[in-house]
Amino acid sequence: MRIFKIIQPFLVISLFSLIGLNSCDDLSQPSGIPEKTVTLLNLTTNPDTLSFRNASAIKDTIVSFDVFVQVSDKTDLSSNPTVNMYETGEFQLIQAVELTNWNESTKTYQGSFSFLVSTGVSLTTDLVATAVTSSGNASNFLRKKFMITGLRLAKAIVENPINPDTVFIPLSGSVNFLLGAKVTHPDGQRFINQVSVNLTDKNNQNLGDYILYNDGSSILLENNLSSGDVSSADSVFSRSFTINSSNQPDVITLKYKALDTGNQVSNILTSTMVISQ
Repeated sequence: MRIFKIIQPFLVISLFSLIGLNSCDDLSQPSGIPEKTVTLLNLTTNPDTLSFRNASAIKDTIVSFDVFVQVSDKTDLSSNPTVNMYETGEFQLIQAVELTNWNESTKTYQGSFSFLVSTGVSLTTDLVATAVTSSGNASNFLRKKFMITGLRLAKAIVENPINPDTVFIPLSGSVNFLLGAKVTHPDGQRFINQVSVNLTDKNNQNLGDYILYNDGSSILLENNLSSGDVSSADSVFSRSFTINSSNQPDVITLKYKALDTGNQVSNILTSTMVISQ
């Protein structure tokens, strides 16, 4: 689910050469001075975070905040610094801003971010400041976390599990079946971030957590197979599973849950499924 959109705003010297250099009282050419690599000193924002905890409603709104980059010397740079904003963990660029305002007294460049976001969404971002030195090389970079805290939402609701009571082990080949659950959110389905099911066997050994989908099988999973979900946007999140003749009889406990965009956990609904010969 997309929760925002951008608003535009090797030198070899012989021994004789060394002796010759050491004997000179005066050199006709000065030696090269290494270029500064640490030119960006500090990255700050105003405010430090954004919060919608006191918002009156869940709605889309434009958020803006200022960002500042302090430098050691303006003449070390060939152009203004740039700050890129990424969604943490997703490496997805939200917005890039060139800092065009210069404050000579504080040696600081300043610019502003502005984008659209829902007041019901909590978002963690990474701000990365970069620049180009006067010789055209990349400077050091600075990184800072920036948090947006959404309005406290009602939790998602797992209404009922969807799974067969019994799955029979085939004599040969394999058998597919669906695991799923109907999940709704009081404030709207767009606030459901993830639905999953946890499987444990009769000995209480964890068999794993599996994400369920509501995509109508349009998503390819890590095994390059479709999710198996029957219909998209119908509030039923599901996924196809397979057993084959090598499986053993078992009783599987299924625990369904959902996370909303504020990372709140829904109720957990438990069901069982028998694997039988």
